[in-house]
Formats: sequence, structure tokens, C-alpha cells
Amino acid sequence: MKLLKYFFSSIFVLVFIFSAFAQTPGLIYDPSGGTVLDPDGNGYISATNAGFEFNDQTESEIPYQKMIFPAPEPTGDISRGPVGGFGDFVDSGTEDPAQYYFDGTNLFFRMRIGAGSSASKGYSVMIDTDQKFGFTGPNADPDATANNPGFEVEVSLQTNFGVYVYNVDGRCPNNTDRVAHPGHSNYQKALALSTITGSRNSFYDFYIPFSDLTTLLPSVISSTPLRMVIITVQNPGPAICSNATADVGGIDDQNCGSLAACLGDVVENYTPTSPDNVQNNVTPLDRSNCPTISGSVTDATTSVSITTDEPAGTTLTLYNITTSTVLGTVVTDASPDTEVISFTAQTTIGHSIGATATASGKSESINNCSLKTVVAANCTQAPPTVPTIGNSAYTVTVTGMAIGTYTITVYNGDGTVAAPMAGTTTAGVANSFTFTSSGPTAIATWNYSGGSNNKLPNGSYYAKVTNSAGCESG
Repeated sequence: MKLLKYFFSSIFVLVFIFSAFAQTPGLIYDPSGGTVLDPDGNGYISATNAGFEFNDQTESEIPYQKMIFPAPEPTGDISRGPVGGFGDFVDSGTEDPAQYYFDGTNLFFRMRIGAGSSASKGYSVMIDTDQKFGFTGPNADPDATANNPGFEVEVSLQTNFGVYVYNVDGRCPNNTDRVAHPGHSNYQKALALSTITGSRNSFYDFYIPFSDLTTLLPSVISSTPLRMVIITVQNPGPAICSNATADVGGIDDQNCGSLAACLGDVVENYTPTSPDNVQNNVTPLDRSNCPTISGSVTDATTSVSITTDEPAGTTLTLYNITTSTVLGTVVTDASPDTEVISFTAQTTIGHSIGATATASGKSESINNCSLKTVVAANCTQAPPTVPTIGNSAYTVTVTGMAIGTYTITVYNGDGTVAAPMAGTTTAGVANSFTFTSSGPTAIATWNYSGGSNNKLPNGSYYAKVTNSAGCESG
């Protein structure tokens, strides 16, 4: 009896394994009912009905391209849900938990999921359209919130319900500023070639007309560079402001420290890429890490030192940002490395000087992560007194100042510019405050993040003052 029991158990296991692997990769097992996602209408996402044989990217009927991710996607780094299941992104080993394509009319997305399911879940693409993200640094987003650090649009596949596009600029998704494609017409499920989790993985394909983005944000057109992050949700809803998010694609969620940190890591690595570039098969690339410029730059400076942690062979470029002029380039021969760039071009007080790094196989870094403002040679400026920091406002008192215009900038203790401030006597939001002194004392006050109900985070802060000649104090 025991032998017979083991025999039938073995047969069951073999049948199960055979069933899981015998299905033809590329087969659409949950169709949309239309031909947008299956242009030839033959029931396969592969170029032919023979299915995927060697590569489920190059053999795809729609010429998807990989999105940009910092690293291969780990299996099982989810915060909730089954490992290798319907909420777990997987990776074929080429950093491809998600792909996308633009045909001039529709924007397509493909997600590689550990295992398909009939359950109702959420799969989101969060899009940054303005190159601003987070609360600190030169590219902080003035509309950043704790729940949304800088995305303007979210495209959400909500299985069994439909595909929805939300305007999330500085807020949570809502049903009054969205475009809805209810039902099953805009998504399908198919079998991938990969078997990362031991069984056949699934592709969740969905699309939106590109006009959805323009409807919600008229400034977004097909040539607008975009950055994207993918995330799964354990209920059929959007990811922003959700307490049920499960997996961020292309990064180890367990090592980020927080969801916001994971999102930031993916975004900062992502070279902004327009839909037009995707349509024209321009390969998106990782973005090189920012280099740093040492010391100050005066109108008499003829060389600067630049440090990078990118590999040897990286090209460092020094720019006069104000005039869009290249001052010089150099190629590194070590990692990390500090190189000197000498230049003869004259700089002017008040001009901004920046540097970039371009590593092999990556795109150029941003050019404003280590900006230096050109100051007059040998000039001095007295520092302001230590700011008094209240519950929600900074009060900076500057004494012994001559009549003139000055700018106060508040910094975090680590040297980065503090979060945007809304000046009480200036319009808009800024992280520096310009005022005119009638001498000999000037007082400037502005609120943290532009609202008296927003308390200043705990931390160390300091301020510097810059005069009209461009001389920044200690």
C-alpha cells in the first residue's frame, strides 16, 4: 500500500510539474478581447504562434524595451504577499521586471510577475514628468509630500476592474482627476519564457492612450523626458497613499530602509527618457553618479578638482551652467578618482559652475548636484548669526550689514540645501531668501515648507549669507 501511495504521489507531482512547464511561453491565457495588445490576433504575445523559444524580449510581437533599474530584481523581497507569487516582480537576469513601448498613439507596459492569479490586485507605473523629486537637494520637488515624494502621474492596472490613470501631483489619487478604462479591454495576461520561481512566470500587459497623460497634464507631450517606477499593491487600487504596497521593481526592498528611499533610489538612477525616444528604439540607460567639485570657484580660478566614484575610464566634464559652455573634460584612470580640469575661459561673478560624470554604458549624470557660484577673488562676507529655529519658522538675523541686497540660504547639517521654504515677503517657494538691507541690521523670516502647520523636522541646520558680489559667508 505504501509503495502504491508513493507511486501515485510521484505521478501527481510529475503531472503538476509537466503541466506548469508544458504550457507554451507567449500564450495569452487571459485575453483583453481586442488586438491592441495582440496586433495579429493569434492569441500569442510572441512574434509567431510558436511562442517564445530563446528570448521573450527579442521574440516579442510588440517591440518592448526594458525600463531602467538600478539592479536585477530579487525574488522574495516583498513586504507582503506570497514569495514568487502575484505581487512579486521577478527578473530574467537582465534587469527586466518591466518593459514599455510607445507606438505614437498608445503607451504600453509589460510586467514580469512571479505567478499569475485571478485575484484582484494592483500593478502601478508611477511617472515623474518634471525631473524633480524628494525634499532635499538641488532638484527637490516643491510638491513633494510624505505619501508622494515627486510623481505627477500614476498608471494603475487593477485586475478585474480596469486600467486607470491618475493625476497625483502633490496629492493622493482621486476619482475626480483621472482617466478610466474599466473592464478588461486594456490589459491581458500571458506566459513568459522565464521560470524564475520554479514555475512559468507571467507577463501582465496593459496600455493607455498617450492622450490620457496630456488630458491630465497638458504640459506632458510625447517628447517630454519621463522617469518611471513600478510597484505592486495587494489590493485593486493605486500605489500612492496605499498601505498595501508589496514590491518595488528593480531594487532590493529589504535593503532600502523605507519605501520612499526605494522609490528615490530607482528614480535617481533613471535617465529621463521620452516616449518618442522609446518609439525610435533609443536604448534607455542608467544614469551616472554625480561627481563633486572641491573648494570655491572665483572669477580668477583657472582649475578645479572633481571627484567621482564611477569606474576608471569615466569622462568628467566641467560646465559653466549659466552660459551653457563646456570648460573642459578629463578621463579618470582609477576608482574612486580625483582629477583636475584646467580652463582658460573666463567666468563671471554669479555664474554657476557644475560638473558631470559619464561612465561607460551609462548616461551623463545631472549637472547641478555640486554647483558652485562664482565669487569675487579674495572677497569676504560676514556670516549671519545662528538662526533661531521655532516650531515652524526660521528667523535669521543678520547684523552689521551695509546697505544692499543679500541672499540667505539654509542648509541641513550634512551640507545639503534644506527643504523648500516659503518666504513671508517673497512669492513662491524657495530654499533661499533674498532681501534688501537698509543697514545695519536685517531680519528675515520664512516658514518651513510653506505652511505654519508643518513643523520643522528634528535635525541640525545652519545658514550662509551671500552678498551682491557673489561672496558667500562661512
